[in-house]
Amino acid sequence: LAVTEDQELEFAHKGWNASSPELKFEAEQFFQCCGFEIANEGVRCSEIAACGESLTCPTCQGLLKGRINKAFNSAGGFGLFFSFTE
Repeated sequence: LAVTEDQELEFAHKGWNASSPELKFEAEQFFQCCGFEIANEGVRCSEIAACGESLTCPTCQGLLKGRINKAFNSAGGFGLFFSFTE
């Protein structure tokens, strides 16, 4: 089952939208980003160290894009490996 990069980001965006504000803020703090697609739509951007008072932080989508792609590729690789071992 092939998943395009756009589909990967769509899945991530749906997950972000379904998350509670507390979980979003935890993710923003951990990854030092704000908002998924639009930085000023973050939970409490002024509390993120990378943003500071100027609120010029990267979006979480921008920072996570490579990680999301890697996770999908890894999951596909594991699935393929185990399909051959069965």
